[in-house]
Amino acid sequence: MVNMKKVWVKKWLSSDHRKQMFYHTFMNPDTAPHTLEFQRHCNHSKKYINNYLEKTNRRCFKRGNTLSLEEKWAIQPANLIQSVFKGFKKKNCECCHSYTKRLDSAHTILTRPQILKNAIRQSQSELGEEDWNDQVIKFIQLHAKYPVITLCKECHLAMDKIHEPLKVRLQYRRGGIKVSIKIK
Repeated sequence: MVNMKKVWVKKWLSSDHRKQMFYHTFMNPDTAPHTLEFQRHCNHSKKYINNYLEKTNRRCFKRGNTLSLEEKWAIQPANLIQSVFKGFKKKNCECCHSYTKRLDSAHTILTRPQILKNAIRQSQSELGEEDWNDQVIKFIQLHAKYPVITLCKECHLAMDKIHEPLKVRLQYRRGGIKVSIKIK
């Protein structure tokens, strides 16, 4: 016998309607900051980041350290986020709740380059001098305001393309109407 509730829940979690709701809850810059789920996730991220920065031994996260040129070039934002949030990643997709698919860490509201630009802008001193350590720390701390969430590849791709316009084409044939939908 088929459990209809289980079938319905599975279909709803993978539906476009659910993805739209998830987008407005976590990804939309206008609606996400006002949702309770997003605020909870931000608080959880903030606690994790503060705890990580207190306990880490990495030189780039310690104020007052001078980094060599090689160390500065080795700090790549993608690798930094991956190493910092390794323990923060959930075991399932936060959108479709799938356990079986390969999972990614996805940025909410702002992209990684946008967060990096904000960190650089906010960490400059009044004299215009740049402090690499402050920029790296600020970059990580801004992820409390624009947190990282765990998504499967399919949902991550859907969230990245969700605000791209759709191109719908109708073709009339003898057998009926053929509808093709493409993302531009």
